[in-house]
Amino acid sequence: IGTITVSSAPGDVSTIYSNDLAFAALKNDGSVVTWGRSTDGGDSSGVDFSGGVRTIYSTKLAFAALKNDGSVVTWGFSSHGGDSDGVDLSSGVGTIYSTNSAFAAVLNDADGDGVLDNVDAFPDDPTESIDTDSDNIGDNSDEFPTISTQDVLSAVDSNPTRYNRYSLDDIEDLRVGSTMIEVSDGKADITVILEETSDVTDWSNATKSEKTIQIDAPTETRFYRFKLKD
Repeated sequence: IGTITVSSAPGDVSTIYSNDLAFAALKNDGSVVTWGRSTDGGDSSGVDFSGGVRTIYSTKLAFAALKNDGSVVTWGFSSHGGDSDGVDLSSGVGTIYSTNSAFAAVLNDADGDGVLDNVDAFPDDPTESIDTDSDNIGDNSDEFPTISTQDVLSAVDSNPTRYNRYSLDDIEDLRVGSTMIEVSDGKADITVILEETSDVTDWSNATKSEKTIQIDAPTETRFYRFKLKD
């Protein structure tokens, strides 16, 4: 019979857990020490306790440790819950229940939106759960859910018509002294405001009127530009 050193300092052990044939000591720093029959939980040399353990559960011949990051590791007799290789326990576990020979892990849903925290991109926001473009803005409130924020300006610039904007080429074509008129439904309306007065030195009481000239635009014509003749 060998000697198992559980702690080298008083008060170092937080809690000791047991099954029928082994013990597990949870230390204050989150590490774990085990002893007893090796096949039934006494040997945890191959178990990853990194990141710290929050609490430990047991069946008759196995242990399950809930870690601080919400993941779970198990060890001990496989038919009593010691083998969890076929189960995704990598995150999001809130608590564990046990019988004599099995464990059941309850996954968290902190925001109550029906999407479990381990697959919820926004576990604390009940209105969001998906972030397709990984820009930290949920798809429900993201105007561009498939385009990351840094690419939005590029998207607008490459397809200005979709967003009712002029392209850089359109703006460059707006020469000094000219006015751009957009074609809508095959028509281009040119509207001018006329002011009329009998005294060229006094326009304060001038009469104003609008005159509109409508032009039929050929197919594919998007814009006209015009300027008054000198």
